[in-house]
Amino acid sequence: MNKAPSIVVDEQTARRLKFVSLIAGNVGVISQEIVDRFVTNEGREEIAARLLRGFSDASVMVSETSAKEVSPSRPRIEILRETPKPCVERSTDEQVAGMEAMFRSLKWSFTTSGLIIPKRQKDYDRLLVIGDTTLTNNRVYDACDASFNCWRYSNDLDAAVPAEKDERHPSRGIYAIWVRDVAEADEELINLSAIQISKKESKLKTVTLLERELLELVYLMETGNHLDLRNWTLCSGSRLSVGGVPSASCYGGRFWVNWYDPDDRFPNLRARQAVTL
Repeated sequence: MNKAPSIVVDEQTARRLKFVSLIAGNVGVISQEIVDRFVTNEGREEIAARLLRGFSDASVMVSETSAKEVSPSRPRIEILRETPKPCVERSTDEQVAGMEAMFRSLKWSFTTSGLIIPKRQKDYDRLLVIGDTTLTNNRVYDACDASFNCWRYSNDLDAAVPAEKDERHPSRGIYAIWVRDVAEADEELINLSAIQISKKESKLKTVTLLERELLELVYLMETGNHLDLRNWTLCSGSRLSVGGVPSASCYGGRFWVNWYDPDDRFPNLRARQAVTL
């Protein structure tokens, strides 16, 4: 029997192909067809569609880690017994207090000393306060992982998505942003790539990976539900060390942290706009 020819792709493409292959149900198998179609712009949207369809199939979610037990030693999110008022009905002070309660429950520090909150704008009603300057992608992801089923494309998100490439990061000081209080990423930013967003005349600001992770935690705490059950948030406020753009979703009962190329644009890939200083 002739041995199948080796498929040679760069490391970044290989990681993404493995992810697509996993979701498509072909664990460990990367066919020449998938490579050929993925590495061309014409084939990427179809591959993305396969990925999205795979998330709706519960059988695809079975893996070595899908049934892992949550470690009791790690702080985790506890869903509130009483659902708070919608963000649109809550004052700034009420939302700050809610963020502090979440941070304290996760054994994180929280301060508002020196905090300047941007002016609240119409339709941007959820306040996200990053009140701990020691927070990192890994620390927030660990809290997610302790609270619900998660997957990340890199075991070290701090190295993969360095702080210096973020539009905002707590290592530079505490801060706050306003975002839309919606479960799915902004429909207004549908089919916009990270490159297109960066070139908009309005100098659009969008959430970072760390902010998206925090949004997942606070939304779960307040509602008992997850964000982005049908779409991906393009975390275009961040960049990978190698130039890609991180993304996050909760398809199929798992919180996924993956990445896309800066020019990728699909109907199910959307950024979340942020109101900042």
